[in-house]
Amino acid sequence: MTGSANEFLTWFNSWGNVIFVVAQILFWTAIGFAAVYGSLAYKRLVDHNTGVHAAPPVAPMTVKIDEFVE
Repeated sequence: MTGSANEFLTWFNSWGNVIFVVAQILFWTAIGFAAVYGSLAYKRLVDHNTGVHAAPPVAPMTVKIDEFVE
């Protein structure tokens, strides 16, 4: 069969590899974003459950002046 290829196959033959590379870059960028977002969300959940960012109780400042006076 010595027929000519249609226009789409000609276009895909010249641009198919470029489209594949761009699709791979977009795919792995999305996977990386989802991984970082998921890990940060999990860290936020763990910090919330363990109370890591809770403010420590502040004791009132009391000074006994008699200790410094002779």
